Amino acid sequence: MRTIYLAEIKNSWITWLGVCLTFIAANYGLAIGFLYIATGINGYAAGVLTLTNLSQLAAIGGVNVLFGAIVGAAVIGASTALVIVSRRGAFARLALAGATPGQVVRVVMSQLVVVTLACAVVGDLLAGLIFPNYLSAEASDREMAVPDVGQAWWAYLGANLLCVLIALIGGWKQARAASRIPPVEALRPVRETTGAAKRRLWVLRGLAIAACVLIIVASFAGFPGVAAAAGPDAGDLGFQLAVLILVVTGIAIIAAGPPALAALARGWAGLIPSPGGVWHLARTTLRVRAERFARSVTPIMFAVGLMIGMIAIVETLEASMQAAGRELQLSSAGPFAIFTLVGAPLIIAGAGAVGGLIMMARQRDAELALASIVGATQRQRVLISLFEAILITVTGVLAGLLMAVMAVGFLVFMLRLLLGVSVVVMPIWLLLGVIALCFAVAILATVGPILPALRKPAPAVIARLVSE
Repeated sequence: MRTIYLAEIKNSWITWLGVCLTFIAANYGLAIGFLYIATGINGYAAGVLTLTNLSQLAAIGGVNVLFGAIVGAAVIGASTALVIVSRRGAFARLALAGATPGQVVRVVMSQLVVVTLACAVVGDLLAGLIFPNYLSAEASDREMAVPDVGQAWWAYLGANLLCVLIALIGGWKQARAASRIPPVEALRPVRETTGAAKRRLWVLRGLAIAACVLIIVASFAGFPGVAAAAGPDAGDLGFQLAVLILVVTGIAIIAAGPPALAALARGWAGLIPSPGGVWHLARTTLRVRAERFARSVTPIMFAVGLMIGMIAIVETLEASMQAAGRELQLSSAGPFAIFTLVGAPLIIAGAGAVGGLIMMARQRDAELALASIVGATQRQRVLISLFEAILITVTGVLAGLLMAVMAVGFLVFMLRLLLGVSVVVMPIWLLLGVIALCFAVAILATVGPILPALRKPAPAVIARLVSE
């Protein structure tokens, strides 16, 4: 079996290369979080940092690790699913050669471990080079001494092992899906084949959504009592709960699954009339390719939600404090804190968006080739991809704005309780810039990779996908 593992890793490295940016970003983000914790411990032990400084750095590192793990599990799972779909023929041939489902699962899991550890080298190197800049900016923002990073090998090791664990958890479902591919199904998408499996999936989604709703409701219901006991620290607590709600809302949207995101896209897209068939065809694709659509939307949703949500939270706090004419003690909302608190998940989400869209290019090539066979012109095929990029971007932005609105809504509740006044500020120009950036990335990653295939005969494009 070891020979099969090595052969599969050798034959699949090009496919994994398409999503390696996600694994590098995950290792990098987690390493940054662990380095914050390690530096705080080393600085306190050396007498350079106070206990308050230690708790601040540990909190920043813990939030990055927690949120990075949550976003990383979702994005890595989506990236692994893309690899499984693109290599379904190879897994079917393993089954044809007599491999058991358990052996196929171990093949996929071994590849995940190898890819994660290989990307960990790059992620650790980037973290080691960039973290001192983070630390200097954080020390300046909090007016504390700049501690020495020192020997933090255990931080890198902890980040790498955690990333391997996240990859195995995120890829477990896809590994099981790969093990269920029979030889005759080699050319069909991977799906849950039994009603029991679908019911289990909906039960898990329901539990995840219920847990997220419980956290949000408990935050609103329990904050008044906790704030009365916290005293001057109530502002910090409310800020942290707002950030928590920001991420929890994103998790709830993911738990709702591809049907929810596809329904959201069809809802707003149905409001735009189009006499031509190209826009209608792009909208119809959502129903057929809901899984693929969700994997493209999720990273953009997190990128938009985290960036816009954090900026809106901080600017709303500042405007409300000025309106109230009071000072609210909020040490965790300095300018650099916006990035340090959500830097890891933001980077992971961005990497997942680019890698995921590029990995789907082969499938789009075949779909557009089929469209040309039934009479679509080259211009229409380009428009289909362009409209898909629009659907992905706008749906991701709307889902991200829902995350931001939930977080700001809690913040307004907190401010009215503590200050008696609230002024909501949404960074409109930043939002427009983020939309433009996401749209540009979606176009480059969706339309760009399909252009070479447009110049080839449709049968040749389809035959290439079949051969893989």
